[in-house]
Amino acid sequence: LEGVTCSACAWLVERVPTADSRLRRADLDFGRSSVRVVYDAGTPLSEVAGVFRSLGFRPRPGDDPEMARLRRDDRRLWVLRTAVAFACMMASMHVAVSLYAGLLEGISPEIVREMGLALGVVVAPVVFWSSIPFHRGAWQAVKTRRLSLDLLVSVSILVGYFASLRNAWMGVNETYFDSVAMLASFLLGGR
Repeated sequence: LEGVTCSACAWLVERVPTADSRLRRADLDFGRSSVRVVYDAGTPLSEVAGVFRSLGFRPRPGDDPEMARLRRDDRRLWVLRTAVAFACMMASMHVAVSLYAGLLEGISPEIVREMGLALGVVVAPVVFWSSIPFHRGAWQAVKTRRLSLDLLVSVSILVGYFASLRNAWMGVNETYFDSVAMLASFLLGGR
């Protein structure tokens, strides 16, 4: 079952039988992204898959060798996204510490603006590439008209980034680029 990214998704998958009486049970193996479904005899498998598709998930047969390859590739991509997020987070913290120290010693507004915009560039890969799983999950939640943790995280990342970009452009030192990078990095690492 592709598209299961958080505990809210797992909760939703396991509650499917309460929404469709033809399904008796749905047990999710979160680590393997697989679901075992017990359903009424006579219910076409395409309709069972359609129930999960309507929730924004992509069901595939469990013995599909292509699925095993996709899971392996997805894990590798996840590790790469997380590594990029952590690297950008550490780089952004170095620049942010310089800005914080400059406030104590006195720093010119031009330098504040330039360093703020540099932070925006450093954190951009986290927002627009590493955080894609959150943005995808948020889009699924919007499409299915439900709330999810991914929706909250995605909105937080985007609002924090663009508000910081605006402040940096205006030369205001209240930017949250380092916080945005840390939020995304730790949540990616936790998954």
